[in-house]
Amino acid sequence: MIKEQIMMLGANGAMTIDYVDYDFGEDVPQSYSVLRAPFDEWFAGQAEAQGAMLAPGILVDELIEADGKIVGIKAGDDEIYATVVIAADGVNSFIAQKAGLRNDIDAHSVGVGAKEVIELPEQVIEDRFNLNGNEGAARVLVGCGGGVLGGGFLYTNKSSISLGVVLNPDDLACHGKSIHEIMQDLKMHPAIYPLVKDGITVEYGAHLVPEVGYHAVPKTLYRDGLIVVGDAAGMVVNTGISDLDLTPTMKLYANFHELMSNRRMVSVYPNMANEMMKVLFAVDGKLPERMDKAMLKVLKKHVTFGQMLADGWRGFKAI
Repeated sequence: MIKEQIMMLGANGAMTIDYVDYDFGEDVPQSYSVLRAPFDEWFAGQAEAQGAMLAPGILVDELIEADGKIVGIKAGDDEIYATVVIAADGVNSFIAQKAGLRNDIDAHSVGVGAKEVIELPEQVIEDRFNLNGNEGAARVLVGCGGGVLGGGFLYTNKSSISLGVVLNPDDLACHGKSIHEIMQDLKMHPAIYPLVKDGITVEYGAHLVPEVGYHAVPKTLYRDGLIVVGDAAGMVVNTGISDLDLTPTMKLYANFHELMSNRRMVSVYPNMANEMMKVLFAVDGKLPERMDKAMLKVLKKHVTFGQMLADGWRGFKAI
């Protein structure tokens, strides 16, 4: 990814901040896009080549415990024994709950994500995003949830575009909206539709994502015979720009979730930014106001100085 972008969506427009550094490459990588379906198949093959046995599609019903130690799992009538059981079953880890290492998740501590992989010819993607060869673009979307707390993302693959949202499920229910409806509205937004036009949806997925980062990591991540890892252990901070999964880094961003839990971040500020740009670039044949007065008028229409200062301080502390 040589282009890292932030797009603030308004009702009928958008403002995009675009950072590009052509030094990014094999020697100085920034980030990569990976399609899980082909990657997981390849990765599974690598594991099998090293002697692992894969049993996909098996639901773990219970843990097997003997003398206080976890010694295996039950799947229906089958029992599988192991020296160590690794719970890597996602943010809503039933294995960790059965082991007594964590409670059931709260709606405010996770985000529900939906993603479409939209197939397009490589040349079309390069033309629409001004890319060449193996270059890619990643875009964070702010103000794309119809007022629901959360955000969205769009990034390019070789012959497809990944477009999705991650929203707070509790707030989603309060708004009486489904995540599918919001996804459809996003695809039809005038700033998004030209990028995915004529594409074919070849994959649709949903996923629960840890949202509160370091604060959601259980105090104990293991017991005799079992260890909890990854999303199951809460070891992810969803920043919108990237997912951080290294515990030392998570401590630095321990309060990042407080930034995106501010409702003005997902509605007021994107609309304000778009209105400011409209004032800045509109040409209507009339004598314009002085720029400082025009911008101040837009700002006062959306927020008070007190709110803006409070939000700025809250954001500063969060990052």
